[in-house]
Amino acid sequence: MVLGVFTSDRYFVEHFVALPFPETQAEPGDILCFKAGACVHHIGLMLSAQHFIHALKPEGATILPLDVAFAGQKVLGKIVRLYRPVS
Repeated sequence: MVLGVFTSDRYFVEHFVALPFPETQAEPGDILCFKAGACVHHIGLMLSAQHFIHALKPEGATILPLDVAFAGQKVLGKIVRLYRPVS
């Protein structure tokens, strides 16, 4: 890795574990993957047990309660997976 440029896709695979959602309880530091249509198109980062942060134009970074994501907000899509840093 050179100054934030990843030289291999394996970096992510080696440092995070994919977990099923909603079967797995989201924890601070988890990456939430939102899907609308056929693929994941948006991510958020869990800040606490009930809040996550994400960014969209023109609003910029926004902290939202997790229940907003559970409600399937159309802009974000549905949470389909989460990634947790490997300890």
